[in-house]
Amino acid sequence: MFDSPADAWYVWIGLSLLGASLVGIVAQLPDGPPPDAAGPANAVDAVAGSRHTGTGTYPLSADAVRIESDRIGVRSGDEAAFETLAYGPVTPVREGTMLWELLRGARPDHVFESPEAFDEALDRARARDPSWRVSPDRLSVRTVSWDDIDATLVGA
Repeated sequence: MFDSPADAWYVWIGLSLLGASLVGIVAQLPDGPPPDAAGPANAVDAVAGSRHTGTGTYPLSADAVRIESDRIGVRSGDEAAFETLAYGPVTPVREGTMLWELLRGARPDHVFESPEAFDEALDRARARDPSWRVSPDRLSVRTVSWDDIDATLVGA
């Protein structure tokens, strides 16, 4: 009695509009999971929270990573996620610096002339403005001690 006839023109227009809106909704769904910043942050905390010197790596599947002294950020496409570090501050390390050599396993006394030079390099690295590092394949973490200077180096 209150049914609409299936051959009425307004039923077909309504179904067409409904179908078009469903296509629009499906097209805007994300094509992958959101970036995970907790994994890299946990890897940094595992090394930084140890009472002994140590190293660690974490494979990254994000498009870019941002390392700050107190948090890690990952970005995939238009989405970014940040996670605060439990054991900070850490020292962000850029490729091509002397601290990068330490992150890769060199001894501090082979890279720097003195503990003071090492401490100055740490201060410069921490003072740098953080930036996104594009297409990293892994995050590396290393704790380094020289005399009374302790540092957690993080780079990608």
